Amino acid sequence: MRRIPSFLLIALWLVTGVVAADEPYGYPFDNKYIATVVGTPPEYMADLPKTIPVKNRSITIFPDRKVPDYLWYESEMRYSYVPQKGPAPLVFLIAGTGSPYNSAKNRNMARAFYQAGFHVVSLSSPTHPNFMVSASSTGVPCQKRTYLA
Repeated sequence: MRRIPSFLLIALWLVTGVVAADEPYGYPFDNKYIATVVGTPPEYMADLPKTIPVKNRSITIFPDRKVPDYLWYESEMRYSYVPQKGPAPLVFLIAGTGSPYNSAKNRNMARAFYQAGFHVVSLSSPTHPNFMVSASSTGVPCQKRTYLA
């Protein structure tokens, strides 16, 4: 009989809603974990600008990297930036697991930060193929590291 890892049991416990929210907090979902996954109901969404001055660009991070011919379209890292008209703080958005820099959630967050007065740079997830090929130092999403004592 196989033993189930404890972290998996904890994850299942959280997902099934066994853990209730500590106290009501004025949101339409009582379970804070479900509220995180389901998304924001339209009546709770912020009024964001419909359009922002997004600039889509690409850059070569490792000019000497030999990219396989079948990945030619991933040789440059694609990103976007949204500039304010004058000096402003800068925020970097890194897309969710496996998502590109211009995913719907990243675009929405860029609109929110732009409205709040930030310059915004959006990057793809480190597990997105474009990032792995063009910007990862190893060419893979993660690597085993050995540290010497």
